[in-house]
Amino acid sequence: MNHKEVIHIRRSAAEYTTEVSELCAESIPLDGFEFDILNGGVMSACIRAKTKDTPVILKFRTQANPSEGEILSVWNANGLRTPEVYAFGTVPSTKDTDIPVGYTIMKAIIDLDCGDEDLAPTADAVVGTKPWLARSLGGLVGEELGRMHACPVSHSSVGSIDVIDEFNNNAATWSGYIGKELERLGPLLNIFGFSDEQIAVIISNAMQVSQSDVLAYVHNDISARNVLVRSSESLDFTVVDPNPIIGDKHWDLAFIRNKAISTSQKATSVNSAMQAQHEFYASIIEIYEEQTGPLNKESLLVCQLIRSLKKLNWMYFTNVEGEDFINAYNTPLLQANLVLNLK
Repeated sequence: MNHKEVIHIRRSAAEYTTEVSELCAESIPLDGFEFDILNGGVMSACIRAKTKDTPVILKFRTQANPSEGEILSVWNANGLRTPEVYAFGTVPSTKDTDIPVGYTIMKAIIDLDCGDEDLAPTADAVVGTKPWLARSLGGLVGEELGRMHACPVSHSSVGSIDVIDEFNNNAATWSGYIGKELERLGPLLNIFGFSDEQIAVIISNAMQVSQSDVLAYVHNDISARNVLVRSSESLDFTVVDPNPIIGDKHWDLAFIRNKAISTSQKATSVNSAMQAQHEFYASIIEIYEEQTGPLNKESLLVCQLIRSLKKLNWMYFTNVEGEDFINAYNTPLLQANLVLNLK
């Protein structure tokens, strides 16, 4: 998805809300709108609305396969800590357009500690003010992620629409998906001084890394901002906002590992919030491995490199500068050298 598509969705959110509320009127009567686009992801529009019994969230984004609502429903049916989904589909007026827009209506995640209808805070906000909770909360998220990956997969195709890079990568195997991503993003390695020959070796080495045949519904955006903490006292939380694909579990773990690296780079004696986030991410991986077994370090490295290149590509696209860009620049340089020298 590009910026024009994001702007289009947000400008059309009022029209989509009316259309979907009429579509779902019998099964989910929506009673009044607080028409504000909520804080959160930059790639969608979220509207808070009310039913007679509970507040709900209407989320609009470009449609993917599998869709966000579909995968949340699978996880929720398996008793996982994800939002309860009332309905999902494609906004009817967009079905035959170049940009079909998906909608999901889900139960809002409420802050239980406040005792009112405020939305629950994100994990980064919670550990920023209560850093002593970072490891415990991260460990619980690691356990939950293991259960999410264990849910049976019913789709046959690998991958899905990549909403950030506007690239539809569907492959028959996970190795094929990895190969396509590296072929697409590999030219970025030229900016680090890698020759075309070296890039070809990096791609070849990555393709030879043993990839799992056991695929999972991958969240694809596990971060402290996508974990809502309903209660910091009981560590009651909900995992939200997946950008789902069908793939290898290492894809999620690579994203988390890169987060652990970036927050460690930013953590200082005067920046305890970043140190807490680092502990949060490190604990996810630690407990995940305790629950599911050791990760394949080479598979993890390959996924880390691709995810680092995706982030760098996104930063170029959005003109990010300063320390964040420097850190995003250094990480794939190190990872590419490691993949280049894989035996």
